[in-house]
Amino acid sequence: MLSSTGITDKDGPRSILIVDDEPEQRIIIKKILTSAGYQSLEAETGTECIELIRSQGPDLVLLDVHLADASGLDICRQIKADSDIADTHIMFLSGVKTGPQEQARGLRAGADGYIVKPVHKEEFLARIEALMRVVHTEERLKESQHRLVSAQRIAKMGDFIWDVQTGEITWSDSLYELLQYDRSQRIDFETVNNHVHHSDDVQDIADWLKKSLASGEQDLPPMEYRVFRKDGQVLYVRTTGVIFYKNNKASRVFATVQDVTQQKQADEALKKNEQRFQKMLSLIPDMVSIQDPDMNIIYSNWNGFAGVPEEKRVLNTRCYKTYRGYDRICPDCRAVKVLESREPFEEEAMLPDGTWVDLRVIPVLDQNGNVAFFVEWVRDITNIKRSEEDLIAGKRLLEGIIDGVSDVLSIQHPDLSIERYNQAGYDLLGMAPDEVQGKKCYELIGRDHQCKECATSKAFKTGKSEQVEMYVAELGIYLDCRSNPVLDKDGNVVQFVQHLRDITHRKRAEEELLRAKEQAEAANRAKSEFLANMSHELRTPFNGIMGMMQILQNTELDDEQQEFVNLAIKSSERFARLLSDILELSNIEAGKMIICHAEFSLQELLESLSGLFSAEARQKGLMLELFMDPDVPAQVIGDGTRVKQIMFTLVGNALKFTKQGRVRVHLVALPGARVDDVRVQFSISDTGIGIPEDKMRDLFKPFVQVDGSYTRKYQGAGLGLSLVKRLVDMIEGNISVESEVGRGTTVHVVLPFALPAVDHLESAIAATTQRESKKYLDILLAEDDSLNQLFMKKMLEKQGHNVVLANNGQEAVDLFQEQNFDCILMDIQMPVMTGVEATQRIRAAEVGDRTSEIGGRMSGIPIIAVTAHTQPGDRERFLDAGMDDYIGKPVNHEDFQRVFSKFFGQEHLQ
Repeated sequence: MLSSTGITDKDGPRSILIVDDEPEQRIIIKKILTSAGYQSLEAETGTECIELIRSQGPDLVLLDVHLADASGLDICRQIKADSDIADTHIMFLSGVKTGPQEQARGLRAGADGYIVKPVHKEEFLARIEALMRVVHTEERLKESQHRLVSAQRIAKMGDFIWDVQTGEITWSDSLYELLQYDRSQRIDFETVNNHVHHSDDVQDIADWLKKSLASGEQDLPPMEYRVFRKDGQVLYVRTTGVIFYKNNKASRVFATVQDVTQQKQADEALKKNEQRFQKMLSLIPDMVSIQDPDMNIIYSNWNGFAGVPEEKRVLNTRCYKTYRGYDRICPDCRAVKVLESREPFEEEAMLPDGTWVDLRVIPVLDQNGNVAFFVEWVRDITNIKRSEEDLIAGKRLLEGIIDGVSDVLSIQHPDLSIERYNQAGYDLLGMAPDEVQGKKCYELIGRDHQCKECATSKAFKTGKSEQVEMYVAELGIYLDCRSNPVLDKDGNVVQFVQHLRDITHRKRAEEELLRAKEQAEAANRAKSEFLANMSHELRTPFNGIMGMMQILQNTELDDEQQEFVNLAIKSSERFARLLSDILELSNIEAGKMIICHAEFSLQELLESLSGLFSAEARQKGLMLELFMDPDVPAQVIGDGTRVKQIMFTLVGNALKFTKQGRVRVHLVALPGARVDDVRVQFSISDTGIGIPEDKMRDLFKPFVQVDGSYTRKYQGAGLGLSLVKRLVDMIEGNISVESEVGRGTTVHVVLPFALPAVDHLESAIAATTQRESKKYLDILLAEDDSLNQLFMKKMLEKQGHNVVLANNGQEAVDLFQEQNFDCILMDIQMPVMTGVEATQRIRAAEVGDRTSEIGGRMSGIPIIAVTAHTQPGDRERFLDAGMDDYIGKPVNHEDFQRVFSKFFGQEHLQ
């Protein structure tokens, strides 16, 4: 757009030529123009004005009406008469008031307007700016015209306007250029008909125009015809355009003319190529026919077996009429299948005269995937078929090779009859070929029915290779039978190739392996039964020993006796841990260890560690530090028992091998594999003796210790870390160790857990279901071992509880029905009736007044298993039987405190 400073979107400021014989006026006008950003030129005379217009090409000329050498009107007429500078814009300057007649003469001379001197600056600049906008618009129009001309030149196109009423024709510059006519030459309808249009096309053009103008349609339909250039060269052009109407009559036609000579030449070349293609196909001895989807023959070389007489060789006729004289499509027409499937088709067929042909039908698809046309190619292959007979000799050679195969091969028909065997088959049956052919395979081994599992019958149903293994009692061998179907050209099964391999030796070996496996499993079951029995037989008496020692510990003893009892209890605890580790390791190796997932609290785990090891740490003068990051979930789902087992072992080891400093346990949350999972890293670090680097590789081997000498300072069987490693692997976690001799060790254990769903209602109910706290409990103790009875009864009574004994399960059931108890401590293995049977009887009898309402629901009496059965799955089996909790022997008062606090409140922890 034109700016207020006189600068437009063309490069540099606009230039204005001031033509005035008065220097003062030129100075005033120049100053005004310069202040507005225009570039000014100056001339005093008309001659000088014309020279500057030719050399500088100003955007505007301010021309004084009265000059010293000429009239401004005359100078204006000279400028407009010169075609090179005629488009120059002129504004007259007048020193006197100019009347309408004078202004009219100036405008007719070609000026754009008048400005009266002395000029008024704002009005003067406004007139200049208005005229500059006109200049700008003309420049844009010229640029558009230039682009149009360039585009038409590239497209070899021109245009014309034909006044239908007057016959006047106006050519565009590009059309003059296309036909090489001089632009000064006047073109009319007669010139076009007599000199431009080809004489052979004049009448066709006239008919086309007449029909188009009479149609009433706005669009002029396209037409191609020939024209002469000025130099006499013939061009093919294509004309189309628009018809304008006035009073329902065609008044004007605007049309484009495009040179299509090259396209015509290309069409001619294509036609010649097609002729060459047809000549080339005619040289092919095979019959080649190209047909459209309606079976019309587009092209045929009429060669080969077809033998079509000359008079019937007509294109664009139906193939079945031409080749066979039918009135409808041939019944066996292969092209119909190709049109339906749009897939190529080929086959070999024999004609009635005995000629063999190779027939191929190939569809050619258009861009939409439809058949545009198809090619039918027929070749005489009679000689090839005769040559196939020569292949029979090769077949005999192949049969000789097959007969050399050691496995049995046979050719079978779908009805299981035998065509032939290879030599190995005849040898297996002890029969000759003529004894075998035509008989069913099962008949040849003396059966009257086919095998229950038949590979050939299965292959016939599925149409693919099948395999079975079977024992053939008649032959006393195992066979691997494989049957492969042989299909004909239509996909029908016609024969089977059966492969039979003697696998007796392999089967015998498999039977031996199976027997060995069964023996190993029996030994494993015996081992499991032995471990379970050993656990019970060791833990039961040992529970009494430890119990009596704990009772003795709480009696009045002198210092020496107290020390003896403490030592005995520690040795017992070591023995119990060793027994548990050995049994756990045996269970893992036997694949009997069971991982049980349930919700548990990591905070309670830390509290257990504190309660178990704080006293030992204080006794050794060590700091026991327990930390859990805030982002570690309070509750997780996993095997809490195994996690405690891992942590108790690692923290116990850290305390055992640390003389001074601290033992630190730190829990950190890590991202889980899924959104509802979490991994927790348990880091147990100490400031103990450390582990030498050469001992790290044996750290997790069973019965191996860092110090294995007879003089070692630290006790233990070397099972702890081995068991920890096995447990971590079973939980699908990982463990790593960092250590430096003399500075300490850090063990990192990373374990995966699931996150429990938040259930606020369940939490509220659980909070209200805890039984009302009692200071003393009425306890029914079902235990058959007298030493264990004495120990547990004394321990519980010292805590203030009232204990009633039952010597077997039946007594426990009877006492439950006769008296009211707060809980039952139930042994498992007892005479007369086991603890599991007793529990089931009690649960069945819990009706009416034998239940109490706790927190809005009915709850039975707590039954806690106190047993030496600690094998994998025992705890779950007891809980499924109706028990509420589980304590493994040997037991101590902390075990009883734990279960009592769970069911009756925290007071029983005191």
